[in-house]
Amino acid sequence: MLWFEFYLIPILFFILRLLPSNETYLKGEQSLSFYSSEMIAMNRFPTKEEETFTEWTPLSEYPENLKSTILELEDKRFYYSIGIDPIAILRASYQNYSQGRIVSGGSTIHQQLARIIFASRLSKNIYLRKLQEIVYAIYLNLRFDKDRILEAYLNRVPTKFNQSGFSVASKRILAKDVHFLTREDSISLVLLLRNPSMTRESFSKRYGSVRSNMCKECSMDISQIESGIFENSQSSSGSNGTAASHYIDWIRKEYPDLSGKFRSELSLNLTETIRGILAAELSYLKQFRANDGAVLVLRKSEEDGGILKLVSMVGSKEYREEISGQVNGTVALRNAGSTLKPFLYALAMDKFGYKPSTMLSDSEVSVKVDSESSFRPKNSDLSFWGRMTLREALALSRNTPAYRMVQKLGIDFFLRSLKEVGMTHLTKEPEYYGAGIALGVGESNLIQLSRVYSIFINEGKLMPVRLGRMENGDTVDFGSEKKVLSLRSAVQIKHILADKEIRRRVFGTRNFLDFPFAVAAKTGTSKDYRDSWTIGFTEDYIVAVWVGNFNGERTANISGAFGAGRIFQSVMRHLYKEKKHTFRYPSEFEERTYCRLSGSPAGENCLTYRELLPKSDPNQEICRLDHHKNFSELNLSLENVPSVLSPSEGETYIIDSNLPSKLQKIPVRILYPGEGQSEGYFYEIDEQGRRPFFADVEMTISLGKGAHRFAIYRDQDILEEFYFKVE
Repeated sequence: MLWFEFYLIPILFFILRLLPSNETYLKGEQSLSFYSSEMIAMNRFPTKEEETFTEWTPLSEYPENLKSTILELEDKRFYYSIGIDPIAILRASYQNYSQGRIVSGGSTIHQQLARIIFASRLSKNIYLRKLQEIVYAIYLNLRFDKDRILEAYLNRVPTKFNQSGFSVASKRILAKDVHFLTREDSISLVLLLRNPSMTRESFSKRYGSVRSNMCKECSMDISQIESGIFENSQSSSGSNGTAASHYIDWIRKEYPDLSGKFRSELSLNLTETIRGILAAELSYLKQFRANDGAVLVLRKSEEDGGILKLVSMVGSKEYREEISGQVNGTVALRNAGSTLKPFLYALAMDKFGYKPSTMLSDSEVSVKVDSESSFRPKNSDLSFWGRMTLREALALSRNTPAYRMVQKLGIDFFLRSLKEVGMTHLTKEPEYYGAGIALGVGESNLIQLSRVYSIFINEGKLMPVRLGRMENGDTVDFGSEKKVLSLRSAVQIKHILADKEIRRRVFGTRNFLDFPFAVAAKTGTSKDYRDSWTIGFTEDYIVAVWVGNFNGERTANISGAFGAGRIFQSVMRHLYKEKKHTFRYPSEFEERTYCRLSGSPAGENCLTYRELLPKSDPNQEICRLDHHKNFSELNLSLENVPSVLSPSEGETYIIDSNLPSKLQKIPVRILYPGEGQSEGYFYEIDEQGRRPFFADVEMTISLGKGAHRFAIYRDQDILEEFYFKVE
């Protein structure tokens, strides 16, 4: 026999060396199961390789009655065996030989687990397969402790309805958590291991036999258990078409390699409520030919450093609808309308040093399309309101100032900035989008816009969206953190969007963006009223709503404030039904009183508003406009006011000492207000004297280093005055 041992032992060691040495093989692939933030099971999916449903549960959480039943019926000498049980093998061999057929098995729990774990390595030859089984069982016994092997077996053993493990089987078959299994439940589940397809009669007979031998105190009435085993025919993948279905589909598409238990940040209760709100409002909006909508809610988590958590995603009013229900409106790209304007103005404030009080022009402008054509954009009310502050241009959502701003900022610069905040679908050249990118022609979706708006409550930082955590504690985040804007521009844009008094000048005193608590909001409406948007936020939440038609049909003139706004109103009120909200601003900022007409600190007779500025900002000269004149006489709200395109307030020009001065002149561009005007307009640079003009001004001038004053006059009245620098 020495020759046998001489060859067999090295072969065994060689085989064992080829086997995996880590525990990932022991655990195997796990089903992806989704849980809400309330720990409500939302859905689960089979493993990709074995196409079974699994859920790993620690051994300590399995009830003792199940563990003792398993050991009694499957492997009595489990804790004393070397991986195989020679006594059981001999007994089974004798019984099978006596009966002339297989009536008993001698496999230990180790061997059964080996068949599961190493299924792809086992030979098709029945005798060689049995030998491999023995080797693998011994390997498992040497590599892992008994409790780890038993834990793996309880979680991976195949059961009825294509389930793997008792944790899943107890929920699927008996509709109860494994923690609450009775002794009768445990016996019933273990009996199914040997023959999952046994008949009801066979099962009852087998249960009675085991009961008489093992558990005489167990009940004979197991009709409820039998109903779960033999009458349960529901889909094992869980219910389809829940409020979370769009969310789950999106997660699986974005992260195809996820497996195991996924505890999401999504609140199923909140999502159910919002889906109800959406469905109810769309039933009303149907008369205006708006049939579809979507809502996204992010929550800012202060305890996690300001990270955003996706707490609700409602992609459509009804997931089960054959056509529209299959579209997730929160991630579908649509014309974004005016929703990008806050980001546009914030970038300009950072790049040019603009302030909310900087004067802009809402007047006719020509936008170049190509070398041979141009177009003249209009405002939604088909009128021009003349000079206004940047605050008013944004809050009142005027279009022509936005077109001027994107041209000054640079279409290519704005396009790059949009890509940096996650709008990576913008792959065309800047010429393809043109200046219309300021009004959303490049398209966007609710999750992209929500992240952009979160910049304003995170001190200029773009934050990732926390989707959930895996069972091992690993987080699943959408996007990454990035500093995008200065603190100043971020908080000032927040202050503008939270100004409900200025919103009332457009939407009236009773509108869907008015709340009894502080809310910042911006609406958007695409061309031909195909898309209605409202995006808004508090210090705690970002709520984004879209209304329209998934098939692209236009609505009956539904604006962002009316269509999406009414849903936004209901959702935000639900979030704050038990609390109120006020905005917080950094301690280094303060409010000051400014003149609406000049954008300067207010004088005695000015039309005033409150402006948010750093305390370190020096006090400017008080407004010099003559407010004793009638407002209509000043005519500052109409379009017949000159518009200064260059230079701009707060702008800084850098002189390169290595270049000739004649190549470094300052551009001066003034748009004359239309044709046929006879007013006496003048411009003045520093104290060089006023110069009249009767047409557009376009020239360059040389200026020395230092601060310079620029002013526009009509007769003796100062219409605009600001300062810029040359360094």
